[in-house]
Amino acid sequence: MDIIKNCLKRPIIIYSLIIFILFSGLLALFKIPIQLTPDVRRPLIEITTNWQGGSPSEVEREIVIKQEDVLKSVKGVERIRSNSYDKKSEIKLEFSSTKNFQTALLMVSNALDRVRGMPEEIMKPTIETSGSEDAPIAWIMLRPIKKINKSMSEFGDLADNLVKTEFEKIPGISRSNIYGGSKTEMQVIVDPQRLSLYKLTIPDISNSLISSNVSLTAGDVDEGKRKYLIRAEGQLDSPEKIKKVVIKVNKDEQTQFSSKIFLEDVAEVKYGIKEPVSYIRSLGKEVIALNLVRDVGVNVLETMEEVKETIKRLNPLLNKEGLELKQVYDETIYINSSIDLVQQNIIVGGLLAALILLLFLNSARATLVIATTIPLTIIGTFVAMAVLGKSLNVISLAGIAFAVGMVIDAAIVVLENIYRHKEMGKSDHDASLIGTKEVWQAVFLSSLTTVLVFVPLLIVQVEAGQLFRDISVAICVAISLSLVLAITLIPVISSKLQLLQTDNKKKIWKFNNPKILEKFALNFLYKFYKYLAWVLPSKKRASTTIFTIVLVTIFGIFFLKPKLEYLPEGNKNLVFGVLIPPPGYNLKTTSEIAKNIENQIKPYFILDEGGDPTATEYPRINNFFYVSTSTRIFIGASTEDPNNVKKIIPLMEKLAFQESGTLGFINQPSIFGRTAGGSRKIDVNFSGTDLNDILDITKKAFFITNKVFPESLGRTQIRPKPGLELGTPELRFIPDMEKLSENGITVKEFANTMDAFNDGLWIDEIVAEGKNMNLRIIGKKNEEINFTQQIANIPIVSKSGITIPLSSVSKNEITSSAVSIRHINFKRTVTLEIRPPSQIPLEVAINILNESVVKGLSDEAFKKGIIINLSGTADKLSQTLDSMSLSIAIALILVFLSLAILLQSFILSLVIMIAVPLATVGGFIGLKILNLFTYQALDMLTLLGFLILIGIVVNNSILLVLKTVDLIKEKKLSKIDAIFESAKTRVRPIFMSTLTSIFGMFPLVLFPGAGSELYKGLGSVVIGGLFLSAILILIIVPALLTLTINENKIIKDSYK
Repeated sequence: MDIIKNCLKRPIIIYSLIIFILFSGLLALFKIPIQLTPDVRRPLIEITTNWQGGSPSEVEREIVIKQEDVLKSVKGVERIRSNSYDKKSEIKLEFSSTKNFQTALLMVSNALDRVRGMPEEIMKPTIETSGSEDAPIAWIMLRPIKKINKSMSEFGDLADNLVKTEFEKIPGISRSNIYGGSKTEMQVIVDPQRLSLYKLTIPDISNSLISSNVSLTAGDVDEGKRKYLIRAEGQLDSPEKIKKVVIKVNKDEQTQFSSKIFLEDVAEVKYGIKEPVSYIRSLGKEVIALNLVRDVGVNVLETMEEVKETIKRLNPLLNKEGLELKQVYDETIYINSSIDLVQQNIIVGGLLAALILLLFLNSARATLVIATTIPLTIIGTFVAMAVLGKSLNVISLAGIAFAVGMVIDAAIVVLENIYRHKEMGKSDHDASLIGTKEVWQAVFLSSLTTVLVFVPLLIVQVEAGQLFRDISVAICVAISLSLVLAITLIPVISSKLQLLQTDNKKKIWKFNNPKILEKFALNFLYKFYKYLAWVLPSKKRASTTIFTIVLVTIFGIFFLKPKLEYLPEGNKNLVFGVLIPPPGYNLKTTSEIAKNIENQIKPYFILDEGGDPTATEYPRINNFFYVSTSTRIFIGASTEDPNNVKKIIPLMEKLAFQESGTLGFINQPSIFGRTAGGSRKIDVNFSGTDLNDILDITKKAFFITNKVFPESLGRTQIRPKPGLELGTPELRFIPDMEKLSENGITVKEFANTMDAFNDGLWIDEIVAEGKNMNLRIIGKKNEEINFTQQIANIPIVSKSGITIPLSSVSKNEITSSAVSIRHINFKRTVTLEIRPPSQIPLEVAINILNESVVKGLSDEAFKKGIIINLSGTADKLSQTLDSMSLSIAIALILVFLSLAILLQSFILSLVIMIAVPLATVGGFIGLKILNLFTYQALDMLTLLGFLILIGIVVNNSILLVLKTVDLIKEKKLSKIDAIFESAKTRVRPIFMSTLTSIFGMFPLVLFPGAGSELYKGLGSVVIGGLFLSAILILIIVPALLTLTINENKIIKDSYK
């Protein structure tokens, strides 16, 4: 069936198809989800287990090791990480991207059911499928709008019960996390004097409360037609019930009279607020912070509108309490800016491409014919992406923007050939039919090779590879649609609407090129024809030309290839830092350090928030916050002008590390979050069994790392996880077993009493007033314990009712203990998280660390049984590079084989493929030129440009080779005449398609803004590769055809 002929006969079909595409595109824009980055499938399961009173070493021994032992059997786990903290454990399981999430969740749950031998007081593990590393789409502060008489942390219940609940009702929000709020708890404040009077101990109180808090189903009973459930209900759900708990019954043996001792006789029961474990301020005010994490596949723009509506609805209610909600981070600002920039790039790129067409064709009508394919292709791509379940994001939009210059290539070749036949005097119908038929095979082959190079990326499983899928799908769909439009719509419009009329008697749109351009074009053509006349008759000159270009290409690839980087981090309007103060600092001290940083940054606040008008050295900061805990300080800031956010990093670095001994980092978080490896960092892991030996090696590595990177290129930021010291100072009380026995006190009573009077002894989780809360025993103190010596005076009651100080039955010593204990794949591990200066490519930094740390300390580490390895982004870079290298190799093979099958010649396929190494050198040159103006590493997204080049640079070679074969076959021209005529007739479409592609992509490289940092490197590679290869192909391919083409075989095959 002759598709082209049928389209010309029945144009209504084509017009109907166009209307359908436009209508479907309108619907797709309402359906397709819009978000910052593509969803990357990387199942991560996080297991949290709480154990009140457990130290990190106890948590490791009693929880982590036992859970890890059963989790070993779970299939598909690539890495297991765990942290043993004070009172809780966290285990994170990373699965391969091919693993089904629900299957993984079921296997983990079944494995945990097999854990045996854990202490009874350990709570049941909780399993989360989206971990704390998922990037939130919004941060919201609950802050005071007037002076209030209590700490903001006391509004924790309000934040949890009202604010969090309302946000989690929003469709598209998976969860909300609260920071800085303290929850209500039930406090049992015991009086030691009353305990002594009634001869009671802390364990007597705790045991009575535990045994009284029971709710148990005891089956059912049938009576007549009814069935009754039997239930023993003894829940402690109010202070009144707790007060009436019987602690002890004293019975007189002689009188048989018994007296009951109730809890209210020895303790006060009341609601209280748990002491905060963190302190948060934003722009100089104490706040409670909330973040919102989205569901997979939601439209973030729509979800954010709901978030803003919820804030508006809640604020009148909160204003009555003297509070308000203020959104301080909105991911959609970056998304909208990225979309606006890509839209601008598409429009400007399309106009530039149209201008190039106008210069070549000298006809506004002909230009308009080709230009119609750009919006139609883009709209059709939206439809296809919606059908395929893809989202609009900065990656897929970049693919569409890149396609602007590429989608008109096929239309250019078709229309240029139609135009040529029209100039030869043929009718509109004949010119459209013959012109399209002559080149459809070349157009199809060119589109096929472009699409084929993306096929390997569609099956890549590494995280970064999954990011590339969206750009691959966008370009593949756009190229496929452009092919269909080129061989259907273009000939129909050219014929039926007579847009290519050349009758000078009719009024038609004409465009006259500037004389200087005409002179340049004629001069170029003269020199090109002169070169052809020189090289084609002589095989020696052809060989010399080929050898010279190949030699220069090899040297160019060898000397110009830059070092590798992982992924661009984007330009999110946020600078974030994690500071690790010296071990042993308490919450008050870390809060003072953070507040000092805030006071020094305050002059640069926006003026509405108290900034100093005379402070102009750094950009204005519209949000600054910090979160202080006893072991970490988190700080963050954003600027009024998002483009200036990087400029405040030096200010924050200068202030953050003023406190001697403070470690950590300040950086811009990656827009990809954990999905594709997170921020630019290298993890150096030191794994073994003895923590002291591990820390000893880690400290040496720390000092080596500080020296190996040049300070002139910037600060090398190092964050030890969990730390470089064993931990915080620990005051350890060792009970004297003999004295305890003399006083009738058990070790458990000793420990529980110390816990109750110092921190508060956790008993159970109860439900009161419709909400979960902790039940704790707190010892009544005569004075607050602020000194270590006062711990020794904690009262402990013996069985005989005598109250004695803790120090009389124990001795104490000051030592140190681990704040947390990390495991990676079941081994104790300390990690140095290293962020090298941005001017040092990640590949170079990895090589430096391999030589100086991994190899430099390997002998000493081996003697101590310690394994050193690199992970983090270093792992991701290695895995992604392997996948990309394999994808490029497969793409080359697919393109070569498809050419060989369609051309029935391996030699001619090799001639066409010569364009690839030429384009590679051009890509490196393009990247070098870009680096003259702004730093751009060869990251994995930029490397994708070389894969794109494989598919598009061969198109020019295909045009030359197919035209040469066609002239020999159809017109029986000699080899030299056929090559000359082919080059002569194809030089215009080659430069038209190349320059339209280049100018269509120029805005991606030239225009700054949100998202531009992701694809400017990619654009520079494609532009450089296209430009150089177009010139060199016109030089080397005719020379190669002179040596390789067999005209007798072609003529002979034409008769078969």
